[in-house]
Amino acid sequence: MIQKNILFLIPARKGSKGLKNKNMRLLGEKPLILYSIDFAKKISTNSDFICISTNDESIIELCEKNKISVPFFRPNNISNDDSSSYDVINHAVSYYEKKKIHFKFIMLLQPTSPYRIPNDFWEILNKMNKNNFDMVVSVKKSKDSPFFNQFIENDNDNLVPILKNYKMFYRRQDSPEVFSYNGAFYLIRVKSFISKKDLDYKSISKYEMPIWRSIDIDNIDDFDLASMYLKKFNENFKNNS
Repeated sequence: MIQKNILFLIPARKGSKGLKNKNMRLLGEKPLILYSIDFAKKISTNSDFICISTNDESIIELCEKNKISVPFFRPNNISNDDSSSYDVINHAVSYYEKKKIHFKFIMLLQPTSPYRIPNDFWEILNKMNKNNFDMVVSVKKSKDSPFFNQFIENDNDNLVPILKNYKMFYRRQDSPEVFSYNGAFYLIRVKSFISKKDLDYKSISKYEMPIWRSIDIDNIDDFDLASMYLKKFNENFKNNS
């Protein structure tokens, strides 16, 4: 058995409905996915592995050019629109388990959230190492809130509160703070992952990132916004490396 620390897992399936070939789309001078690959290469150590889970030949070719091996071709049954993050993680963990390679943590890095800096990672890892959380996840503070301005529509076309058993607030500043996952970091304890057949953990801690670095690219508007912040990010990354 080989014991390793972190499996940096970057999921990048072929195709995208919201933005065609977004993982390979140029953000500045390099493909979007390369921001996540370069980040993993910068912070990983000899006790870690970097794994790109993809079924896209162009991404495999890009990885080879950047000296990152792709250990497997992602199966079709976990490469469709209905495939979950759990399915992708489980496939990767099972692949290494069969090779007698075990990890303490999984760090899921979604390519669509490129604006990470090294200090983010070290703070998340430090938080996990000092506690017994199942997962530490990056978040952004949300302007929208089920306590204030979020509703669902019922069968009568009426808007009704999402949280029926909670008090609704009439001023944003009076309502509880609400956070949203921003897609940048999911640090998961492997023991917790193996013992539970989904990602619905009881012990989850947050790491808050600024709004401007919490862009999750799903469509052209998100991509244009990321492009607007690229210069600021490059300066921020340089000052925090």
